[in-house]
Amino acid sequence: MYVSKHNKSAYIDHTEHEIIARLIEGHSVLKYGDDILQLDNNVNLKVLPNDGCGGCPTGEAWLKKIRGTENIITRVEPVLVEDAGEKSGGDLKWTLFVFAGDERINLVEVEGFEDNGFYGEGFEFEVKLHHLPEDLRP
Repeated sequence: MYVSKHNKSAYIDHTEHEIIARLIEGHSVLKYGDDILQLDNNVNLKVLPNDGCGGCPTGEAWLKKIRGTENIITRVEPVLVEDAGEKSGGDLKWTLFVFAGDERINLVEVEGFEDNGFYGEGFEFEVKLHHLPEDLRP
């Protein structure tokens, strides 16, 4: 996680499972759309796919699906990274699955291109600092 004091936000990488789980578990998703999940406690999690190189597709990613659930999320799985398949425009797929109401839900799905070690890959969540648990605030 890194913090921008300029825009008073924290950026949580898709690999930071424990932090993502702390923000989402025990809540439902009231609204979702475009690139934002709004939880029942008014926390907005903005999905930011990785920009990548800019001059080539290396590390570039895009939001494929975003969903909500009215049920309370009881468990968050670590983000699953897998081959995107033949029909995809990218190499990899990153999926955040949650459990709510005894159902496994694909909450966020991002597709993109594999990183070569320089540009990153996947996605991160942007959340305002005042919505972080106190022990995670700078």
